[in-house]
Amino acid sequence: MRKGLGILSMQASLTLPKIIEERRSEIVALFSAEHGFFGSAAAGEKTGDTIHPYYDIPIRSLYGEHRRPTDSMMADISEMIIDLCDIGVRCYTYLATIKLMLEVCAEKGIPVTLIDHPIPLHGKVDGPCREEKWSSFVAPIDVPLLHGMTPGEEAKFIVQGLRSKAEGFDLKVKAVPHPVPLAKSLNFVPPSPALKSVDSVMLYPMLVWSEAYPAVDIDRFGAMAFRMISAPFIDVKWLVKDCEDLSKYGVGAMPYGSGVLFLICDFEVFKPVAAGVKLLEKLVKRYPKEMLEGVRREWMAKLYGTEKVQAAVEEGSVDREIERWRNS
Repeated sequence: MRKGLGILSMQASLTLPKIIEERRSEIVALFSAEHGFFGSAAAGEKTGDTIHPYYDIPIRSLYGEHRRPTDSMMADISEMIIDLCDIGVRCYTYLATIKLMLEVCAEKGIPVTLIDHPIPLHGKVDGPCREEKWSSFVAPIDVPLLHGMTPGEEAKFIVQGLRSKAEGFDLKVKAVPHPVPLAKSLNFVPPSPALKSVDSVMLYPMLVWSEAYPAVDIDRFGAMAFRMISAPFIDVKWLVKDCEDLSKYGVGAMPYGSGVLFLICDFEVFKPVAAGVKLLEKLVKRYPKEMLEGVRREWMAKLYGTEKVQAAVEEGSVDREIERWRNS
């Protein structure tokens, strides 16, 4: 069996076409994460193995029957390139896929080159760290929910934690320069179906709690996904006024159709996780029956890596919880 290059990547990578062009004859397999190689699968939707329709290269899914690369998947791999556009948020599952691929490559002595892309939230840190009991695919490492690391920084952090498995492990991180500030870039390609813009990426850690609260709509399938909320029971005027104190976290709010649109007003003080749980506390306090109907408490704990956030929301003690994770 011919051994060669494997590439864990996705359609959002602007560097992948050049890599394939330069090393086409060496590539034996592509690997895909959640949402599939072409970024079209919905959140949580399993994908299967397929063949790339243009390059005629096998695509092996790491979000289907297997999430950790199997021995058979890696049997013909002698070198791996990781080129995933992660966003610096712990529950975004590309982090877990990068971690599992690094672990397998370290165990098998397969050298890895990771293409390091800039992220809009680089250097921002906010939210609780993960408790060990809540380790999962959406909480694969013990860092704050918003950790603000680029894929290359994530990889270095993960490899440090591998200890003996990483001895002699060949990891190279190759940074991709960005010619203009990312927030102003016209080259943004959605890393997943719901993150349609830079603003969606930046507000995702603010409204990710919505995945555990079916009572609200965050326009997941629309143009403003993770930038707004709506629900039949929400008084839009009240919510906009009550969100005025989110300005201390760099967030503003305005009416938008039948809902409320959130804006990043001050990036210097921007704390999206804190703003999000404070918003959730306000909603639960005013609409407890509606908000708590069907709430997925276990999923909330997995997303945040702790049960303490949900408890604080229901007890009305979010300010104390925010102070706890800031001091931890």
